[in-house]
Amino acid sequence: MGVGLGAIIRNQVGAVITLLARSFVVDNLLIGLVPSIGRFTPTRAEDALVGLTAEHLLSPAAGAIVLIAWAATLALIAVPLVTRRDVTWPRAIQCSALSKGEPTSPPVSVLRGAW
Repeated sequence: MGVGLGAIIRNQVGAVITLLARSFVVDNLLIGLVPSIGRFTPTRAEDALVGLTAEHLLSPAAGAIVLIAWAATLALIAVPLVTRRDVTWPRAIQCSALSKGEPTSPPVSVLRGAW
């Protein structure tokens, strides 16, 4: 999940602060105020997976499924963002267009002024 969040939030400090705030503040507020929803947060799913037996936790198998769902959701959000922001992506499109004989724009390095 950390990789997915790190890919979504490009600033490393921002990603770490977001992860810590979610873990220590949001998850605890949700489990305290709305336990039926708070039990599906990643922190509580991890607690269930390791076998803690608090009142509102899921079973270990359900905790594993919830963690997989969180990781898959973050990955589904992160992959298009990384693909769009990747510096090699326009270059790969240009190379494939050149091999097909199609006209292309100048290379990324020329657009940025780097020779």
